[in-house]
Amino acid sequence: MCMIKIRKNAMKFCFLSFVLTLSICLNSDNLKISDSVSINVSAFTNIPKIIIASNEDFQNYNFSGVGSYDNPYIINGYEILDSGIGITISNTTENFVVSNCKIESVSSGYGIFIYDVSSNFSIEGCLISTQYECIKVFNVTAANVKINANTVGNNGISVTSGIHVKNSSLITISGNYCERNANGIFVEMSHNTVIENNRCLDSTIRVVSSNLTTIVDNRCFKLSIAYCHFSSINNNLCDGKETISNIVYIEHSSNLNITDNTIINSWQLGFMGFYLEDSLIISNVFQDNRQYGLALFYGPYYEDIGHNIIYLNSFYHNSYEDEVYDSNSQAFDYGNNTWYNEETSEGNYWSDRDNGETYSIDGISNAYDLFPLDKPSKPKYSGSFQLMVFTIIGLLSIVLCRKNKKEQKKKRYSV
Repeated sequence: MCMIKIRKNAMKFCFLSFVLTLSICLNSDNLKISDSVSINVSAFTNIPKIIIASNEDFQNYNFSGVGSYDNPYIINGYEILDSGIGITISNTTENFVVSNCKIESVSSGYGIFIYDVSSNFSIEGCLISTQYECIKVFNVTAANVKINANTVGNNGISVTSGIHVKNSSLITISGNYCERNANGIFVEMSHNTVIENNRCLDSTIRVVSSNLTTIVDNRCFKLSIAYCHFSSINNNLCDGKETISNIVYIEHSSNLNITDNTIINSWQLGFMGFYLEDSLIISNVFQDNRQYGLALFYGPYYEDIGHNIIYLNSFYHNSYEDEVYDSNSQAFDYGNNTWYNEETSEGNYWSDRDNGETYSIDGISNAYDLFPLDKPSKPKYSGSFQLMVFTIIGLLSIVLCRKNKKEQKKKRYSV
C-alpha cells in the first residue's frame, strides 16, 4: 500500500512538471529556456544538507565530474527538507552545476547560498521554497554564471527575495518563475548582469547600483531601478493589476535605453522617473494607469536636468481618475525633456488627442509633443490566456509540493 502511494505521488508530480513546461511554451513569445533542466521528482535522493567550504569538500560527496570547465561537479537530483540552509558553497575555484534539486525549509535560511567563489557555475531547474531567500549569490568573480529555469517561492516574511545577486558580475538570470516574494529578482552592485525571460507575476524585479545591465523579455508586477547607468530595459510586461503605483520606478539613473515595454494597470503612476537623465524612451505602451502613464520629476533646478528623448510611444487611457489627480494630459514633465524625435519629426500617440493638434504635457516645464502620431506605433495590450494558465499551473505546483511534503512527514512519523 505504501509503495502504491509513493508511485501515485511520483506520477502526479511528473505530470505536473510536464504541464508546467507545456504552459511555459504556450505562454511565451520570447521565453527561451532550452538550456533548462526539467525536474524529475521521482528520482530525488534525500539528504540533510550540502556544505562545500573548500575545493577538497567536493570529495566528501559522491558527485560526478572533476571540477573543470568542461567537466564540472554535478550536484543533481537531491531533496533537502527543513534544513535552514539547503546548499552552501563557498571559497572554491572548482566549477560546478546545481541542477534538478528540491529544497524546502520551514526555518529561516537560504535555499542555495553561494559566496566568495571565483569559479564558473550554474543553478538550473531547481524547485525551492524557503522562509528567507531562495537563491543568494554574493561576492562571486567568474566569467560564466547562470541561474536558469528555477521555480522559487517564499513562505516567510514579505521582505525577502526569490533570487538575490549582490557584489557579483557577469551573471545571467533567465527563464525563472518567481512567486510570493517581495523581490522576485534582486540585483545590487553587480555589473554586466542579464535578466531575461523571467516571470515574477506577483513580485518585483529590482536592480540597484548595477551598470551595463540588460533587462529583457520579463513579466513582472513591478520594475524598480536605482543608480544604474548605460543599461537596457526592453520588451518587458509590467502589470500592476490596479493594486500598486509606480509600476516602473527609475531613480538617479542615466543613459538608459527603455524600449518596447508595456506598462499597464497602475493604481497611480505607470512609469515614474526621478532624476532620470540622458535616456531614450521609445516604442513603449502606457495603458490604463489611473494617473499619468509617464511622469518625470526632478529637483528645483529642473531647467538643466533631464535631456531624455521620448517618441514612438503609445498612450492609451491614462490619467482617467479625475477624483484622484486633476490632469489634462496622459504624461507629466518637471524637467528639460524632448517629447519627439527632431530628426524624423515623430512624436507619440495619445488616445485623447484631437487630430491636427500638438499635445500639451502637464507640468511646469510647459513641454509639448510637437509631432504627435495620428496612429499608434504600438497596439493596445489585450492580455493573454496563456499567461493566466501559466499562473494557475505555477500556483498548483506549490500546493501539490506542500501536500507531498505533509504526506512524507506523516509517513516518517507513522514508521
